[in-house]
Amino acid sequence: MNHDVASALGPLLTAYGLVGRGDHILVVRDRQGSSYQLPGTVVRPGETVDDALRRALGEHIDTGIDHLDFCAVVEHRVQTHPDGQSVYEVTLLFDVTLSEPVSVTAPERELRWVDDADLGIVDLRPAAIANLLRTGAFAESNAWWPSPA
Repeated sequence: MNHDVASALGPLLTAYGLVGRGDHILVVRDRQGSSYQLPGTVVRPGETVDDALRRALGEHIDTGIDHLDFCAVVEHRVQTHPDGQSVYEVTLLFDVTLSEPVSVTAPERELRWVDDADLGIVDLRPAAIANLLRTGAFAESNAWWPSPA
């Protein structure tokens, strides 16, 4: 979706999965990209959040999904337009249980399992989610993380 359209309609809606294996979480990046992200996507018009996340996970990793559990909502600024208008994103995060986590592959993307130490050095985007992961804030019982004023 075009950011100009999104800013006129309100925040972008995205869904990301926290895919874990032991003490590691899965991050992905395009082969030509410089930053990583959690597997996820923008929710398309007419698409449910569940369908969007399952679609993205299917595109990012080549394995089945057993279960999605809601984890948190994070609101953050994606960018500021030259005219000064901010574009916000509302991200829904889900804990993801994979059918076969050991067989995760993605021919079009680079996959990496990162632990707490790696989170400090990996360029993970969006920054708001990276900061919450790095500080362990998701371990708290808070499910809503509004954008700072």
